[in-house]
Amino acid sequence: CCTSCCPMSYPLALALLLFFARATSGNYCAQQDDCSSCTRANTDDGEDSACAWCFSTGKCKLAYSKSEPKVGDWLTGPGTCPVYTTSRATCKCQPTKYTTCETCTKNHPGW
Repeated sequence: CCTSCCPMSYPLALALLLFFARATSGNYCAQQDDCSSCTRANTDDGEDSACAWCFSTGKCKLAYSKSEPKVGDWLTGPGTCPVYTTSRATCKCQPTKYTTCETCTKNHPGW
């Protein structure tokens, strides 16, 4: 049967759907360009991605899918980054740059 005239088999269609759904959730994180927007999704009930901001690369990575968390996601995402955060509260106070709250707030008044 030709591919243009036969419907896809159910297992193949399901596999493609899961693949693209998974790719889309990871893409959400990759589209964020700063720590605050990267970690905002982590508290948004409407977003399935939990993202981590990598301070050393300045990139947002998928930490895990909230609906299907997997250790592999963590190991290929933030697990490859030496200094990361999943919390917006630490976006300005990088743990390797500021060792106390006092030194952080000195450099970020009103924060």
